Amino acid sequence: MSLRYQASQLKRKAKRTLHRLRTPIWPDTLREALDRVTAGKAETMFVHSSLSSCGHFVGGPDGVLDVLGEFCDTLCLPTHTYCYPESPDTPGPVFDARTTPSLVGRL
Repeated sequence: MSLRYQASQLKRKAKRTLHRLRTPIWPDTLREALDRVTAGKAETMFVHSSLSSCGHFVGGPDGVLDVLGEFCDTLCLPTHTYCYPESPDTPGPVFDARTTPSLVGRL
């Protein structure tokens, strides 16, 4: 990969990041979008999110969860624990939903 290509990719990524940071997303904006999608209320919502890809959400992660919770009875967000064996010869760690921490994301 050439240095020129790497520099152009870095510049493009920086522009996207700056745009997201300059464009705040307000809780009411998310409410309006969810209202259109759910027609007011959903029994269960599965949400796969990347908060950093969305932009600057005014209210942070807690604000996002608060708004999502207004639109459903059950909110499901996938998580990844990366419980891989230390080597091919050893068994992998046991996953326990109550105690195994998520290792990714804020939501």
